[in-house]
Amino acid sequence: MRHYKHLTLYERENLLFLKANGYSITAIAKSMGRNKGTISRELRRKSVANQYMPVVAQHQYQARHAYCKPHNRLKHARLLKHVKHRLLECQWSPEEIAGRLRAEYGRCVISTTTICRAIYSGWLNAPKASTASIIKKLRHRGKRMKKRSIEEERGKIQISHDITERPAGAENRSKIGHREADTVVDKQGKACLVTLVDRKSRYLMCGKADKKNAQAVSRAMVDLLLDAKALSVTPDKSKEFARYADTTEYLKMACHCLNYRTPYEVHFEEVLHLA
Repeated sequence: MRHYKHLTLYERENLLFLKANGYSITAIAKSMGRNKGTISRELRRKSVANQYMPVVAQHQYQARHAYCKPHNRLKHARLLKHVKHRLLECQWSPEEIAGRLRAEYGRCVISTTTICRAIYSGWLNAPKASTASIIKKLRHRGKRMKKRSIEEERGKIQISHDITERPAGAENRSKIGHREADTVVDKQGKACLVTLVDRKSRYLMCGKADKKNAQAVSRAMVDLLLDAKALSVTPDKSKEFARYADTTEYLKMACHCLNYRTPYEVHFEEVLHLA
């Protein structure tokens, strides 16, 4: 909390009167009930050609006081036009706009927060655009950050077996045949590799899926597991493994029809344990 009060116009006129009558700075400060440093700075900073004028000093104080307050950078027409062009026409994010201006000028011209506030307040609206349409151009599209305590339930698949139900041989890596499933995606994000890694031997089996969806990944897993010595498979909770129940059922039927046996006792109810 500030206890300092600026000199008023009346005090400045009294200062000029006492100074004209030959009072020293210490005497003027004592007479006005001010610190002598305040009087000294007032005479030094607001004198013009060694002449102190109260009206000029008051105007200087008002101008500096108005300038020291925080201002909206987007009131400058040139900067406002630049931000609008990058945001609406070039599809730049607020972070990209602020970062590019900082790189060009070597200092912070405008912050990301200022641009976001301008978007939500309607400053950057185009003539025929609404605030909602501009918010959709943002990277997060106006979505609020979720609290850490809230667990997202959309887009997740139902878990049939908890990871704690995995066989002991899979948990302590003491038995060959327990595998972990995952996917590897390329840069384009279309096709993917389905990987099955044995927990004990680290032996890798992989197959290609045309798309990273549940149907293609399930087909690739069936092709890999038909001739594999698998006791259990543990994928993650990604949506591409959503058809794990169909995969298990198909493997049960295929192995039964082919009278398929492996050196290990295959427990089909445990073919896919979902982590």
